[in-house]
Amino acid sequence: TADPVNTFTVAYHEGESEEKYAKIVADKFKTNHHVFYLEPDDFFSSLETLVKFAEEPIVEPAAIALYHISKLAREHAIVLLSGEGSDEVFGGYFLYQFMKKIERARQFMPDILLSSLPFLGSIFSKLKYRKYLDWCSEPLHKRYQGTSSYLTPSLKKLLYHPDFLNSKSSYLEEQFSGYFSKVKGKDPLSQMLYVDTKTWLVDDLLVKADKMTMAASIESRVPFLDYRLVEAGTRLPADLKIRNGQGKYLIKKIAEKFLPEKIIYRKKMGFPVPTNDWFKGDLMPQIADRIKSLKKEPWFRAKSLDMLLARQGSGKEDQSRLLMSLLVLSEWQRHHG
Repeated sequence: TADPVNTFTVAYHEGESEEKYAKIVADKFKTNHHVFYLEPDDFFSSLETLVKFAEEPIVEPAAIALYHISKLAREHAIVLLSGEGSDEVFGGYFLYQFMKKIERARQFMPDILLSSLPFLGSIFSKLKYRKYLDWCSEPLHKRYQGTSSYLTPSLKKLLYHPDFLNSKSSYLEEQFSGYFSKVKGKDPLSQMLYVDTKTWLVDDLLVKADKMTMAASIESRVPFLDYRLVEAGTRLPADLKIRNGQGKYLIKKIAEKFLPEKIIYRKKMGFPVPTNDWFKGDLMPQIADRIKSLKKEPWFRAKSLDMLLARQGSGKEDQSRLLMSLLVLSEWQRHHG
């Protein structure tokens, strides 16, 4: 009799829902399930490991979790199966639905209102509202720069030093514009999926997966990116990818034959690391100390960096995503300086 398959989960003592769902699957399929608890104390050593092995600035906190679970997996296996690519081929991210709602809303907004939205956004103190109004002011091919994009024009003006903002290259915008031009006649979802498979998937997700698993001497395979499945997925109509608010609709319908509904239709979790909670606690003094080194750089407004730290520390606003990017940059400078 073959040994049971090994499955692995990263969990956190602050919230262990992922472990709960993983155990349901383990019980159903009689797998050997292993859990790694990632704690705040692991963060800075993990950040150093991320920068060391990534060989380029990857700012995804999930890379930290992936490295630790790969180390645990190496004790039991040398090859893992991962789900990368399913969201980009079959429409799994909620952002796709959000962008489609913006596209519909724009159809009912007069031009004078659309052009005024960035100014109206400056009234709000919360950065996410400025981002949303920036998005509403621009058509899809200008506002959408992948699932990882965060800094819209208003946020760039707020955070970047004016000299840097005025002199920086526009290559990124030109790259996305070029990809959108190739799928101009497609529906909005197909356009976004195409752009993400050309950018976010290959430049971030697969790089992260390859670097972090190989750092633990693990080989990660991605069955959802078999070229035949990708080709079939791209030919599917949009309503078989997202229907009634459900992303990856067709995949989930197929999975109903094999998995409990509470697994298939649970809230999408991705591979989260609770940086928002961690950064509000004991880690904040160390975070502030590391980011302090960036205040003298010509790229940022020092007051804006202080603002991000203050808002995160007070718990009034989640700025952990931007702070994570700044921490990776700071560590990158330290490691390669």
